[in-house]
Amino acid sequence: MQINTGRIVADWGKYAGDRFLGQPLALDEAVLSARVLRDSTAIRVTAIAPKSGDELWRTDVGVPVAMITPVPDRKMFHAVTNQGALFELDAESFTSGSTKAPLENPGGKGISMRFENPIEIDENKRLLMNRATPGEILVYDPSRSREKLRKLQLLLPGGDPSGRAIASGGGLFVPLDSGRAVLMNWKNGGMLGSPFQPASDPTESVRWSHPIPLPDDPDQLVIADSRRQLYRLRVGEPVDGVELP
Repeated sequence: MQINTGRIVADWGKYAGDRFLGQPLALDEAVLSARVLRDSTAIRVTAIAPKSGDELWRTDVGVPVAMITPVPDRKMFHAVTNQGALFELDAESFTSGSTKAPLENPGGKGISMRFENPIEIDENKRLLMNRATPGEILVYDPSRSREKLRKLQLLLPGGDPSGRAIASGGGLFVPLDSGRAVLMNWKNGGMLGSPFQPASDPTESVRWSHPIPLPDDPDQLVIADSRRQLYRLRVGEPVDGVELP
């Protein structure tokens, strides 16, 4: 705002779609603001240079914790926020009531992040799906020396996740609103085999129930959809390069 000319000049714009809390605060050579990030529940406090809009620093507050799990063979816990940050909780953290900076933060400066509902891959590994950005996942593996928390994109063959994904058949079983159900490789984001595709209207959006593994065969699932169909699915054996349903 140019007081002497009575004009408001728009030099730059940032954070479209975010919801600001209160009024921004001018302090020395910075403007401080707090906002709820687009498609998330996190509050981000940011200091920017008013002339250029460059970010000077930022911190996330009020970010929900999506998962807490004990670290194998160590007297501590790992906590993952739904913004994709991994924190280490040890005895000092509980005594002081505060934590250090994130151990890892693959979410970084990202927006549209809401990682929820950890999926058990095995005894130690967990996977969280981003409910705000379809197909984006976090893979937690405490045995890795680096990238204990990795963020990657599933290469879904059309459609967004519907219902809940589950670890089964050596991969991640993901039902889609296109009517397909796919088995994805959670290590690299690729697809394992061919999708399961019942006959359906190509313009229809399909809702799936949560898949239920059979007690005597966890790689065999029962799932229903909004077309009033009930399916029992299992990964087929490849024959001459063709994947059986």
